[in-house]
Amino acid sequence: MARDARLEEIGAIAESLVRAYGIERPPIDLERLLADEPVRICPGDFGNAFDGRLEYRPAAGIFLAFYNTRGGPAAAGRPRFSLAHEAGHYFLDSHRNYLLGGGDPHNSEAGFRAAAPAEREADVFAAHLLMPAFLLAGYARDPDLEEAAKVSGIFQASLLASAIRLVESTSRSCALVVSSGSKVEYCLQSQDLKARGWLWLPKSLSLPRRRLRGGREKREGRTMSAFWKGKLPPTSGGNPPEGEITSFGSRRSTSRPSTG
Repeated sequence: MARDARLEEIGAIAESLVRAYGIERPPIDLERLLADEPVRICPGDFGNAFDGRLEYRPAAGIFLAFYNTRGGPAAAGRPRFSLAHEAGHYFLDSHRNYLLGGGDPHNSEAGFRAAAPAEREADVFAAHLLMPAFLLAGYARDPDLEEAAKVSGIFQASLLASAIRLVESTSRSCALVVSSGSKVEYCLQSQDLKARGWLWLPKSLSLPRRRLRGGREKREGRTMSAFWKGKLPPTSGGNPPEGEITSFGSRRSTSRPSTG
């Protein structure tokens, strides 16, 4: 619970920064947020070396925020997320002080894959910086992958980050399942779905593709998808709640999915 509170605090820090600069419409101007800071933005095609990296140069008294532009305009959301991630390492006091104190810089990987607490914190900061709740509210009423793609274009953020922020911001019951091949990487549930006590999909659970309901979006070997209908795996820990479920990939179902 303390960890969840810390991540909520980080999200609030990021959103307060956007408010402080009086930004009232997307996309968020990241260069503007960093313009008055001792940070030099360093874009470049770094191949597969890293997605982002923040270094402190004591002699010059500045930070270098590297972010990978590989993929060109078609991947515009990903470089912006990487820059926002590195901004998190700078604006979060404990992260910045680690580098100021002589800590070694490290490479960052996009896609919410990193397990290290500092990387998770920077991911959360980046998602809230690019898509603050007060600007996202109008898009989270009926979330699905189509809406996530729309948000991705408007906010110039990655599709995955957009989908995650919609789940976090909506008042509806919905979930996002991210998988590699047929194995679950993680399942993110909306607050309303958590309150209903719906199932948790454990990591590495095998997804029965024939039972997936609704659309799927594949990016770089990973799949974002909806709930599936049919018999639930015995390790899933529960059954879907009664009532309306809005899921990524399908609009609404007013009946409970079959569990037998």
